[in-house]
Amino acid sequence: MHEDLDNIDKLGEYDVCIVGSGPAGLAVASKLINKGIKFIILESGEVNPNQQFRELNEGYSIGPRRLDLVNSRLRCVGGAGKLWAGVCRPFDPEEFDGGVGGDFKGWPISYGDIEKYYKEAASVLGISYEKFFTEDWREASQLAESFSSFAGTKGILRGVQYQRSSSKNRDLSNLYQDVLFKDKNCTFLTNATVTNIVQSEKDIVEYVVIKSFSGKEVNVRAKTFVLCAGAIENPRVLLDSSISTEIKNNKFVGACFMSHPAFRGAATLTKEGFLTKCENIGDNLGWDFGFEMNTSERSKINALRHNIHLSPSTDVKVIKENASTYAALKNNIELLMNYSNKAWCKLVGGRLDSKLWDLHISVEQEPRMSNYIKLSKDKDRHGRSKVEIFWDSVSDREMKTVFEAAKAVGREAMLTNVGICRISQGLQSKEIFKQDDPVNHHIGTTRMAKCLEHGVVDSNLKIFGLSNLFISGSSVFPSSSIVNPTYTIIALSLRLGSHIANQKKSSR
Repeated sequence: MHEDLDNIDKLGEYDVCIVGSGPAGLAVASKLINKGIKFIILESGEVNPNQQFRELNEGYSIGPRRLDLVNSRLRCVGGAGKLWAGVCRPFDPEEFDGGVGGDFKGWPISYGDIEKYYKEAASVLGISYEKFFTEDWREASQLAESFSSFAGTKGILRGVQYQRSSSKNRDLSNLYQDVLFKDKNCTFLTNATVTNIVQSEKDIVEYVVIKSFSGKEVNVRAKTFVLCAGAIENPRVLLDSSISTEIKNNKFVGACFMSHPAFRGAATLTKEGFLTKCENIGDNLGWDFGFEMNTSERSKINALRHNIHLSPSTDVKVIKENASTYAALKNNIELLMNYSNKAWCKLVGGRLDSKLWDLHISVEQEPRMSNYIKLSKDKDRHGRSKVEIFWDSVSDREMKTVFEAAKAVGREAMLTNVGICRISQGLQSKEIFKQDDPVNHHIGTTRMAKCLEHGVVDSNLKIFGLSNLFISGSSVFPSSSIVNPTYTIIALSLRLGSHIANQKKSSR
């Protein structure tokens, strides 16, 4: 059953209450369908995107690196599933075996604990789990083939294959919305923003308070609650709720914010030859694969994970030297910047003729207490505190990773006779580290851990100190890796949904 909160006067009690209907919330809910479990899903926005709800995202980015808090999130059924590009890859197995260094512990689960759900998530998203572990990237496009020698058996670089879920599959509301709206055991409530979590005298959440955009207020009671509101909203709700001071004073609630800073123009690679068979390049011109230093090399120099992407230079001077149809290109720089297959073929006569390639490098971020979310003194229309996010400058280790990645490309280019790589002036001066972040991946603000001293939730995503409140989404990631987070969000949420369904079954 689907209803708008403005049309509801009273609600009963539920077995499970899920806060948020993005990829995490819908993946959890999918495991409760047809299980005889009475559950409710609370969505802050409406069924479809509505601009008026954007004001509920407002907050303050107060650090040296800036975040767009309004446009990087979407309040509607499907949530971030309607925003992300569908790019998928699992974390590497060894990333679950330890931390990323320093005082922070790694994942409290092994790759084996999540592999089953990675496979299930791949099926949901219409991609192949097995393909992640093949060398198919070498045939992904003419661009991949051109640089495949970088990932030789004795080299220090490896090729990394990503997959892209279709626009239909990546939005889980396309798969589950109608089913959930019709499920007799499901109440799907839109225009329902959680404004408070109310705890009993014991370690139990009794109910959550929800408000419609117009201000109508209702309490929702359940035996189990699951917070799936995103890595900015999850800590905000916890910090601004009527739960124990001990929980809100956990130093990791709101701390260790991470994303994937990307730096364009880190280096240039001069390469002879050109790419032909333009029709095989694909619309994204190779964005679904990249290179990085292999695990042993990263460990040797204490580098973080990263992604190295190569693209034909868009420098006008270079275009003049390398494109015979510069006159046609001159007035179409916007099309050129998109790197679309059709535009390239049309503009340069059916082939990519480039000797100069740009290196763009994105990096994994370290979990740092200096990157945090806290409550502002300012309030939103519901009387809730807005957030302040401090996102610090790029760390020394993150900068080092970019330098080492560029140097690794230079080494491989010489050893394989591909060409000559030159580190850009921007990287040498560290000026590129001031670039605005183009990636809106919010990660790590309610991290999972083996014990309270190292995190906010346990290996089953239950919050330490409460017996019936769980959290899912990228906020629970102890490390950020370099891969897009949504695939892992879905896998973890399927795992949590199965855990809750099994709990409810065994309690009957």
